Amino acid sequence: MLVTKLQPDNYQVLSFAPKSSTHCIAILFMIAAWAINFIARKLEKKMTRQIGILFLTVIMLLKLILPAIAGKARCPDFSVSLQGSTTNMGVVYTERLTLSKVSGGSGYNGKWLVEEFEQQIDYPWELKPMVPPTSGRIDMGLGMWMNNFSRQQGPRTLMMTSTAGNYQLDVVGGKVGLMATNRFSGTVSGDEMTFKFDPSNPNEPVLKGTIMRGGSSDMEMALAILNDTNDGKFVYSTDTPATFKLVLEARVSPPDRAGDVEWTLPEVPGSVRLVQPLDARGPYVTATYKMLPEKNNSFGDKTVTAKLKAGACKVEESKNIKVFFPANAENNPEGHDPNWFYYWKQTPAGKPKGQTVKLIYGGHPYSFCYWENESVTGFFDPKAYSHRTAFICDLTQLNSTMSNRYPLLWRKEPGNHPMSDGFRTTTFIDTFATLVLHEFAHIGMFEIWKMGKSLTQLQAQDTDSDGVPDASEPDYGFDPAQKQTFYNFGEYKKIKWDEEWLAYEAMKDFQPGSLDKFDWAKPGKQWP
Repeated sequence: MLVTKLQPDNYQVLSFAPKSSTHCIAILFMIAAWAINFIARKLEKKMTRQIGILFLTVIMLLKLILPAIAGKARCPDFSVSLQGSTTNMGVVYTERLTLSKVSGGSGYNGKWLVEEFEQQIDYPWELKPMVPPTSGRIDMGLGMWMNNFSRQQGPRTLMMTSTAGNYQLDVVGGKVGLMATNRFSGTVSGDEMTFKFDPSNPNEPVLKGTIMRGGSSDMEMALAILNDTNDGKFVYSTDTPATFKLVLEARVSPPDRAGDVEWTLPEVPGSVRLVQPLDARGPYVTATYKMLPEKNNSFGDKTVTAKLKAGACKVEESKNIKVFFPANAENNPEGHDPNWFYYWKQTPAGKPKGQTVKLIYGGHPYSFCYWENESVTGFFDPKAYSHRTAFICDLTQLNSTMSNRYPLLWRKEPGNHPMSDGFRTTTFIDTFATLVLHEFAHIGMFEIWKMGKSLTQLQAQDTDSDGVPDASEPDYGFDPAQKQTFYNFGEYKKIKWDEEWLAYEAMKDFQPGSLDKFDWAKPGKQWP
């Protein structure tokens, strides 16, 4: 029920249950026509305030109506609903099987998909204690499967419903069964089909039904994520354990079918998913995800699907969402470093040139984020841990987007002429990746020139203390007598020594944006 105030002390009450597409479109045209007349009259009286209220009202009505006409049921060319029951010692066993033809030639011969298989057992006595519900994927053999949900329904009834799989039966020359096993336990005679899953079991019923040709349904459904405030983007909380929630609604026409909606909810591997109601059926479903996953690739693109069936006719609606982690919290599985550091180091950003490097977060107060009394963004010190270890510091200290400006340096051959393509500014995971490349270059130079040598030996081979041995400097165009050979002016003076020039060269070929698809941080490249 929607109450809309159109004028002071004058209310109009409009009731919107989802109706047919034609009905809803007619309502839209009526609203539009009424709005035009109203605006025309009010413009003459210059009543701007009421016109503004009117436009807001129309927009609200459109938002309510349009989702109700999002999806209309589709019916297969051939379908059948089979049912049968048996009774044994007062226990009534009922099966319902819905099939639709999905391939094959003309007529009934071909592959028939099992849309739904429901088993119902009614006991003459109460079942105590209550049987707990279970769900899972059932292997039907031959690479075929179905999703099963079993539960107790009332005091005396057990229900087992299997849906949404790829289990198919074959219809060949009036026989129903599986060609792969040459086992047929059903028939087609005229438009009548019979089938029994296990002919040797006297307690199992023979299922019977009439094949329907084509058909139509007035079912319509729209899927809404009620707590979507960021255009399909969801982020875990900063609490420990972290959580995020999906609050879902399916708007169904006719409304009495709303209880039959089946939801398929995304998994976030490594995170615990709690669903209410447990069977994920009905017009309203809530899914709560607890604990940040271990792997970065658990985040990202997910799909929520709602499906409604009437026999073999069905309507299905899906919405795509994206799942993110809170970048600056420390509630990841290890729990002592920022989430951005924990997850980004798992991506190609943390594997420079595909190489494995040990990365340590250096942003804690006791760590190594200072050099020559200056704060730095990254650091390599072979004495601190091991020679293939780099420290990445607290990049949020740069600014809220982790933006970092650095020179694009290279040397032109022949002659090793110093060149600069100006400066580049990176943000978020790009900043992380370029700093890892920078420190990895230092690691490589350490392994080539310094590893295993004493301080006395290092001082003897590098008299200008620029990090490059004097004997190797001419190979790069460096002057063995100058700590910073090239561009020792302006902003370039921050380079300070020749080894650092080579580390900046390693950053030049990085392509900003190339790692966006791995960045599921908020804030980050995909959600600033």
